[in-house]
Order: sequence, then C-alpha cells, then structure tokens
Amino acid sequence: ATAMDCGGDWPTFPVQRLVEVERFLDAAWRRGEVRGVRKAPPAAVAAVRSKPLPITDADVADALRDVPPALLETLAPFQRYGAAVALRRKRVLLADEMGAGKTMQA
Repeated sequence: ATAMDCGGDWPTFPVQRLVEVERFLDAAWRRGEVRGVRKAPPAAVAAVRSKPLPITDADVADALRDVPPALLETLAPFQRYGAAVALRRKRVLLADEMGAGKTMQA
C-alpha cells in the first residue's frame, strides 16, 4: 500500500502515516526527484507518534451531517477532517499551508 492517495489535486494520507510520508519525501528529495519539500518538524512527528486521532471517521461524518452535499463534494479529505474538528471543538487553529483551502474549511 502506498502512503499517499494522489487521485485528486492534493495528495492525502492518514495522519498516522506522517512519519512514513516524511521518509518517502526525504528519500525522493535526496534522489533529486522532489523540490520545495520541507521535512516535517520534529515536534510534529513526535506529536503524531504519541497521540491517536482526536476524532474518528464516524465523528467526522456526524459533525458534517448538516453541511450541504454540494459543499462537501468540494472539500478534500483533510479539509473535511479540519471542518469536522472545528465544528466539534469550536475553538481551533487551522494552520494548513497557504493555498490549502482553510477558508473553505472555516
């Protein structure tokens, strides 16, 4: 199985596989196959290793049940997850990269 699903515009992967994806990108960078990729900060890698996902797929579906289907279809999986976390917790910081669609999540 691959670490990333590149079927859409943005590659996505489960957060539990962050370390695997970081290793994949690092190896590709060393071979000169990837440019502009930065390593995941050690603190982010450590946080992912130490904590499970805060909400489940069922929680995501439940949190987004009242969101219009036309809007949900425009969101990438990571955006749906971010929107669900925001709806559940009310106070969150969406800190995705520029251009990743934070406005749509909010």
